[in-house]
Amino acid sequence: MSAPDELQDPLLGADFVNITCHGVRATLVVDAEGGISYAPLKPRPGSRACCACCGCGKCQAQHLQQQVRIEGSWKPHRQQAVVNAADPAHAPLVPGCKVVGAALESPNTFRVWYYTQRSRSKARSGAAAAAPAFKLRKTLPFVCSSGTEAQALVQRVRQGASWHGRGKPLRLLAIINPSSGRGKSAKLFQKQVAPVLEDAAGMTLSRMVTQHAGHASELTRQLSLAAVDMLVFVGGDGTVFEGLQGLLSRPDWDAARLLPIAHVPGGSGNGLAHSCGLQDAATAAFCICKGVVSPMDVASVLQAPAEPGGSPRRMYSMLMATYGLMSNLDVGTEHLRWMGDTRFLLGLLREIVKSRSYQASIAWLPAEEDCCSSTSAAACSSSSSSSSSSSKPPVQGAAAPPSGPPELPGSNGCAAAAAGGSSAAAAGAQQGASISLQDVPPGPDLPLLSQLGGQLPLSLPRQPRPCSQPHPCLPPHWRLQQQPLQMWALFNPPFVAADFKVNPQGRLSSGHMDMMWVQGLTGLAGRLKALEVQVKAQQGGHVSEDCVTLNKVRAMVFEPQDSSTCLMLDGEVVPAAPIYLEVHQGLIRVLINPAHRVEPAADRSRQQLA
Repeated sequence: MSAPDELQDPLLGADFVNITCHGVRATLVVDAEGGISYAPLKPRPGSRACCACCGCGKCQAQHLQQQVRIEGSWKPHRQQAVVNAADPAHAPLVPGCKVVGAALESPNTFRVWYYTQRSRSKARSGAAAAAPAFKLRKTLPFVCSSGTEAQALVQRVRQGASWHGRGKPLRLLAIINPSSGRGKSAKLFQKQVAPVLEDAAGMTLSRMVTQHAGHASELTRQLSLAAVDMLVFVGGDGTVFEGLQGLLSRPDWDAARLLPIAHVPGGSGNGLAHSCGLQDAATAAFCICKGVVSPMDVASVLQAPAEPGGSPRRMYSMLMATYGLMSNLDVGTEHLRWMGDTRFLLGLLREIVKSRSYQASIAWLPAEEDCCSSTSAAACSSSSSSSSSSSKPPVQGAAAPPSGPPELPGSNGCAAAAAGGSSAAAAGAQQGASISLQDVPPGPDLPLLSQLGGQLPLSLPRQPRPCSQPHPCLPPHWRLQQQPLQMWALFNPPFVAADFKVNPQGRLSSGHMDMMWVQGLTGLAGRLKALEVQVKAQQGGHVSEDCVTLNKVRAMVFEPQDSSTCLMLDGEVVPAAPIYLEVHQGLIRVLINPAHRVEPAADRSRQQLA
């Protein structure tokens, strides 16, 4: 609690507002650092200030029993929502950082709304360990001498708690997907989030409900940036994915990307929300009021045009790309959405029993710190040796099909051999066998993919070699991997679900994504090992297994070659065609839990919503 002489400049200003509690006139003080205090103006002579509400001493025994000291502060309880400002020995019972606002209950009566941290026994494991979850509380009613005093006080509490230094409340746009997860996202938002934002924080909240697939993208593409201070997506990761596509495909994408994004978890996985420390709707409401945002990486993903002569397709991914096991367990359990994230467990067990491998070709540009990584290099070299030794060398002079790839920069004739000569490659390019970077829709620059040349090939060279060495058919530092994989994935943040920390090394704004593949889990022993790996994945312990290979990626080309599985971006299925991906560091801003545990570099990049 601030000392009395430090209370001369509280957030409310010099004109304190007088209110009444237990018949004693008092002053409510809101201090940005100290919290909420309730000080009597004229305490009775000789009375002991044991009653935190007004110091009248009427209920001394009762309040002394209710006071419980926890980690150096007082536990909020009933009337203990405020503390005597005249006694600096008492810490504030409601820290200012936990207050979200106040709401009138009658013309001259109001309550202060605040949050307390939920105990870890009641919070879910996994994502809950990275940041605390919160529960809404309210004080007992305060009675003011007039309605004007009550309204003025409520306004000042709101401004100090949730308006982030502005003179007016935030304008929020909530895009709600009522079909996400178990179909309860709309009711959850209306019950746990909307009352806090509107009634307590006094924010301006607009709602839009999605009607069909892709509707969220249409809404964000058409919204007026000048009329919105924050976007709130209510649903699963697919809802956020759709909204992101519309936001970054606008002509003014460079301004739209700065609009803060909040994710209220209402889907099955909710990977973005859990990675940002927003474990549930109540916690998300508290974090929206506090407005702490962090930059987050987003990857541009290119695909060939669906029709000849059309423009290449440009998408954006903020969470992950998957192929093989993880894609199958997601798509194969769509009919079990009513089960929530439990459906992923059933899909996983099915895929482990099947124990299938899927063919793919991958070329990637490692992050700087991964270029000399002995661990990843050794793993790539050993995993590539079998496929390299079994691959047949190309037949010199053999004619390639017309759709062969154009020659890559620095290929030294490798691509020409694989394509059957430069003339055949040129003919293939004319038939749509490449992507011209000049035809890519507007968006962030692609300097790393430009290393592959102005024409991106639709097929990678068929000359596998250990990926720890630069490939002569690719630009310098690029690596190539071609072999059957049971699972391939590219992850950005740590979590894909509440209890699935699949990417423990993930950070919101690292400038790269973490590529992971799993192979070699065949037979009964392999199936048992796969089950063990998935159990360890709940806390991120799977990354130390020999069957798991990790690489940090700044740009990549992924060519799927198996029709029995699918390719997915952020939980949404995309056409089974090669993708070209480049990571843009800190492209967007996302809302995070103020207590979110991140690395020091990300801590310095945090910002208060302005």
